[in-house]
Amino acid sequence: MDSLRDPDLNMIGVYGMGGVGKTTLTREVHRRAQYDKLFDVVIFVTVSQSLELRRIQAEVAEVLGLDLHEEGILLRANRLYERLNKEKILIILNDIWTKLQLEEVGIPFWADCKGCKILLTSRNRDVCHSMGAQKVLELKVLREEES
Repeated sequence: MDSLRDPDLNMIGVYGMGGVGKTTLTREVHRRAQYDKLFDVVIFVTVSQSLELRRIQAEVAEVLGLDLHEEGILLRANRLYERLNKEKILIILNDIWTKLQLEEVGIPFWADCKGCKILLTSRNRDVCHSMGAQKVLELKVLREEES
């Protein structure tokens, strides 16, 4: 939550082995970010191993109340980019297996990001780095005494 409040961070990565609780953690971050009103909009999308850009775009658009009637991936990406660039938005990209080209989805990033923060989860630390995460956190299995 502190990283989400940091104005110098646009992208945060969380990685760890399957079943360690990355999705549970990010769902709680989603809930708390909405409750604390840290962002105008909080979007949670599961990317998964089979990368389906149209589905990801549709899920983002649905949360935004945006009707994507365009057929082409790039036209849809442009519509999403225009809309996402207007507000302070947290986009949680859950379960990323390989590098996702954010511009193909329509997600503003880096210098283009006016109020957009991205929180991503992956099983692989290298995926977080390849996506450009400025801060990467490992989620480890709790020891028995911690649980």
